[in-house]
Amino acid sequence: MKPLLMRADDRGPLQVRNLQGTSRHLCWCGSWIEHWRCGSGGGRFTCAVVGCSGPAEVGAHVKPVDLTGWYIAPFCKGCNHWSNREILTLDRRTWLVRANVSLTCAVWWAS
Repeated sequence: MKPLLMRADDRGPLQVRNLQGTSRHLCWCGSWIEHWRCGSGGGRFTCAVVGCSGPAEVGAHVKPVDLTGWYIAPFCKGCNHWSNREILTLDRRTWLVRANVSLTCAVWWAS
C-alpha cells in the first residue's frame, strides 16, 4: 500500500509534475488546500516549489516523477496554473498527502 503521507525529505529532493484537468475532482474537506492541511498538520504557508515564495493558496494535484499515485502539495496559484507542464522540485520539508479521497478525508470525516 502506498503511504498516505510522504515527506519530500524522506527520498531526497522530490520532483513532481503538476497534474492537468483535476479541478473537477472534489473532496470532503471543502478544498484541496484544506485536504492538505488536514492530512499534513498544515504548518506550511508558502508554495512548496523550490525558488517560489508565493503564498500556499491551493492544494495542487501532483504526481512524483518516480512514483505512482496522486498527491496534494501546497502551491501558489502561479505554480499550479494549468499551463505549467515542467518538472518541479519541491522543498525537502514538504509533506505530500494522498489525493485518494476514499483513503483520506472520507475516513477522516466518517467518524
